[in-house]
Amino acid sequence: MIKEYLISTEHIALKRIDTIIRLRSGVSLLVLLGVDTTKLSQELEQYLIEKYDIETFNHSSSDILRELIYEPNNLKLINLYNHPNIDEILKNLQFTRDYIPEYNLKLIFIFDKESLENLKEKCWDFFSTNSFDYQFSDHQYTPTTIVENDKLDTAIQKHKSNPNLNPKLEIELLVNVANEAYAISNLDLALEYYTNALNLAKSNNLKFEIAVIVGNIGNIYQDRGENDKALKYHKEALEIFREIGYIQGVANQLGNIGVIYQNRGENEKALKYYQEALEIDRDIGYSQGVANNLGNIGVIYHAKGENYKALKYFKEALEIDREIGYSQGIANKLENIGLIYKNKGENDKALEYLKEALKIFREIGYIQGVANQLGNIGNIYKNKGENEKALKYYKEALEIDREIGYSQGVASNLGSIGNIYKDRGENDKALKYHKEALEIDREIGYSQGVANQLGNIGNIYINRGENDKALKYYKEAFEIFREIGNSQGVANILGSIGNIYQIKAENDKALKYYKEALEIFREIGYRQGVASDLGNIGLIYQNRGENDKALKYHKEALEIDREIEYSEGVAIDLLNIGLIYKNIGENNKALKYLKEALEIAKEIENPPLIDKIKGLM
Repeated sequence: MIKEYLISTEHIALKRIDTIIRLRSGVSLLVLLGVDTTKLSQELEQYLIEKYDIETFNHSSSDILRELIYEPNNLKLINLYNHPNIDEILKNLQFTRDYIPEYNLKLIFIFDKESLENLKEKCWDFFSTNSFDYQFSDHQYTPTTIVENDKLDTAIQKHKSNPNLNPKLEIELLVNVANEAYAISNLDLALEYYTNALNLAKSNNLKFEIAVIVGNIGNIYQDRGENDKALKYHKEALEIFREIGYIQGVANQLGNIGVIYQNRGENEKALKYYQEALEIDRDIGYSQGVANNLGNIGVIYHAKGENYKALKYFKEALEIDREIGYSQGIANKLENIGLIYKNKGENDKALEYLKEALKIFREIGYIQGVANQLGNIGNIYKNKGENEKALKYYKEALEIDREIGYSQGVASNLGSIGNIYKDRGENDKALKYHKEALEIDREIGYSQGVANQLGNIGNIYINRGENDKALKYYKEAFEIFREIGNSQGVANILGSIGNIYQIKAENDKALKYYKEALEIFREIGYRQGVASDLGNIGLIYQNRGENDKALKYHKEALEIDREIEYSEGVAIDLLNIGLIYKNIGENNKALKYLKEALEIAKEIENPPLIDKIKGLM
């Protein structure tokens, strides 16, 4: 039974096929379906035959549409799963696409997922004429690390055993190896094979292939945190796609460039690229691209602390992903919405969305998505002060990332576990985890991860009272963030350095760093960072006894945190204002602010903050 292989969203997709067949009964029809296992292709074929009394068409050549024009134009099913001559078939489908409306053909194709993606990428004119396309997954099949490595080994052997091919086929085999290596985070091997493929494509002036490979190399540098290099490659790919008129490629690269600017903290630039990509995807009717770019725009507003706007975009994207039955997109948007509620301090709502995302990732067998959600859920429990629960989720995520060989995820989860031990005051244990994470990020060349872990190690040395050591690590992190163009990272570290000078009672130096961080946060539009540094500056003036100035900064911080609905920030701002009024003897005012701060701290379930506020009342 086909339904045993599918999840609920895929059952909806089956119903949509029924609707489309019914609505297009008198006109041409093209339905393109992808599957990921032989068994599922057989089950889907059997289901369609039984459901629609459909005729299977056994073609005798690679020119299927030309053969079909001499056949009766009743509904036909063509199963091309893992077809040995698929490249030639795809090429002919592209050239003979006009036969479908001309001869009123009604066709359902079944492809393996890779072939359907190739069709979308290389035969857009044919693909864009479809009435419906969907990728189904076999949920009775569980991917493992061994299978992933087997797929890589198979791709390598296939390349080695086929010497002296024509350039296009040779490039295809090289790219296939690179894609499999990239899928298991073997970035060095992926880069080696992409580079070989690129050299071959350039020597034969194959512009489409050059653009695709250049874009993929950009993704590798992006994953490594080398944003300037990534930007160079994505801009080159964009230029070529524009030159050859491949519009979907243009939209994809605009989106990739947006991600780079987002990683660098240049949110306004990122927004410009995402909006341009969104406009193109809307023009060509590419719903999945529309949803992706709406999601990306939502991420920008999230980063800027504009949670209301972010939520609006995420929910619109989620609706589209649900309409087209794109399960991974649904899970991604649920994750994004969950993270918004996390930032707002609405931990229970956040958990609800993140757990729903986790369920979908498990259902579709996307193991890396499972690990990411386990990490996110761990973060929620950490925010709630439930460190044992958080640790359980982090360790489960770490185990999965190790199993699938996702080194970047391994390092991230080691860092999260380190932060739990830091919060417990177990600094030696924390240091061990952060240093292991640092070593992995250095090995895989993930510069942003290296900088993040250096910052975490600096935080531990502050806990231990070793401020000079902390400063050394912060300065190294600062240099890396500056090199890779991550403005938000630069500003965060400037704030951390300011904290050290504040601890050392060197208020002028602290103020200098806080103001520099504040300027960057304002430039990049990161309002949560703006509010945080306004609060830090307020604390400096508080230390100096300049209470009027301190109040001005804390109240400005409070206004921003309220606007962006950052509950924890609001509670901290109220606490700081309450403390000033207490210090100047205005106890009624102090109590008013502290009571409101306590109420919010309880709502967001932040035990350390609750204890701190209670200690002042």
